[in-house]
Amino acid sequence: MFNISNFLTNSNITLELVVWPMCVGFIIALGLILYSKNVHGVLIRKLKEQSAFSPDNAASLGELGLSGRKLIRFSLRRGSMLRKVVYGFAGEMPDETTAEKINSALPDKNVSLDDLKFYIPEKHTEKAETMYNSGGASILTVICAIVLCLCAVLLVLALVPWILGFLT
Repeated sequence: MFNISNFLTNSNITLELVVWPMCVGFIIALGLILYSKNVHGVLIRKLKEQSAFSPDNAASLGELGLSGRKLIRFSLRRGSMLRKVVYGFAGEMPDETTAEKINSALPDKNVSLDDLKFYIPEKHTEKAETMYNSGGASILTVICAIVLCLCAVLLVLALVPWILGFLT
C-alpha cells in the first residue's frame, strides 16, 4: 500500500520526480486557459456584441448562434465559474436585487437552457472581459510555452547535477 510519509522521507526522490510533474501541471494549466478563453470567451464576446449588459437586452443561446455548442451548454451549469459573470433568467425579467438569486438557482430540472436568456451584469463586465478575453491565449502561444517548458526542464535536469557535482 502507498504510504505518503515514506514517499516524502525517501532519499531516492530524484530531481526528475520533482521537475516533470511541475511541467505536466504547467501544460495542464495552459490547456485549461486555452479552453477558458476560447470556449467561454465565445459566449462573452457574443453577449458583448449584442450589448447584453442588462435583463432588457438579454439574449438566448439560439439568438447568439450558440445553441448547438455542447461545451458552452455544459459550462452554463449551476455553480460554474462562467455563471458567476453570466446571469440567466426564464420568463419575466428580474430586477437587480433578485437577479443574483435567480441566477444561482438556474438552470433547474424544469427549465431548459434554450428557454433562458443570458446577460452580463454591468458590475461583472470588467471581470468577464479580464477572465475570458481571447488575448494571449492562441494555440501558437500555448505550443511555444510548452516547448519552452520542456526546454527549461531539460536544462534543469542537465545543469543541476553538474552544479552539484561542481560544488562537492
